[in-house]
Amino acid sequence: MLSVLPFARAGMSNSSNLLERLAACEFFGYAADGPAASEPTALAALALLENDKPERARHACEWLAERQNDDGSVGVADGQAEPCWPTSLAILAWEKAAKQNAWPAAEELRSSVRRALEWLMAAKGEALRRSPQFGHDTTLIGWPWVAGTHSWIEPTAFAVLVLRATGNVDHPRCQEAIRLLVDRQLSKGGANYGNTFVLGQELLPHTLPSAISLLALAQLGLDDPRIASSLSWLQNAVEQERGTPSLCFGLLALEAHEKRHPKHRELLAAAEKRLSLRHHSGYQYALLTHAWLGGASPLIPNRHEGAAS
Repeated sequence: MLSVLPFARAGMSNSSNLLERLAACEFFGYAADGPAASEPTALAALALLENDKPERARHACEWLAERQNDDGSVGVADGQAEPCWPTSLAILAWEKAAKQNAWPAAEELRSSVRRALEWLMAAKGEALRRSPQFGHDTTLIGWPWVAGTHSWIEPTAFAVLVLRATGNVDHPRCQEAIRLLVDRQLSKGGANYGNTFVLGQELLPHTLPSAISLLALAQLGLDDPRIASSLSWLQNAVEQERGTPSLCFGLLALEAHEKRHPKHRELLAAAEKRLSLRHHSGYQYALLTHAWLGGASPLIPNRHEGAAS
């Protein structure tokens, strides 16, 4: 049995050694054979920090810092300086490491956070004139996947998580982004990747953007029926998920809204078993570690991070 306290709180199975597998990864990428990438590396750093593995977390945080661009942003992968949407996740990792004083480099980490936050505040999705062809409010500004394009759900949600974690929930950019995420929820629950209606046709919901948007909207005291509908949709959707990212973010979002799925442990155990049957990656290890952590995961925002105005 793992002796790490957060895993014990989360009720992790006796047979699991996900944390050891995660810590043993030479690099953190989307695939077992690489390359290293920023999102998996940041998620791994957060999981390792929460589970008292500072040396491995240091390796991940330093990898991210070495790839920070001159403007403060962080690109998607080793050798790819852009697009820079993973900057938000890098900030989360650096901020947690700095707060924990995980190693004698807190000031360097805070410098990386300051530079990255400056970039994040300046980065904007492109607003579009309202059109009857699109159901969502195209004038709301969040964050794009790629500079110079429209705002999309997942990069906007990650940015909201960062602004909440760094005490910027009341900043106008954060408040507008929160409105955007609520606006992009579908009428019957769930969310697509950024649109709601196109040419009069309501789009289908997908688990991953639904979950990440709901994660960012948790614990804000919002009373909007679209959020309740999306949570109900997500409760059903996660049972059908076989993809690790969608399942793990889905369970985390439900946990963040204090609606833990009744099959939480069963679904994670099945996902972990599926991993053992094929090649796996640091990304999958990190996501499963966060999902097992449940309410202790640093991806879940806290009530004290402020309420939406």
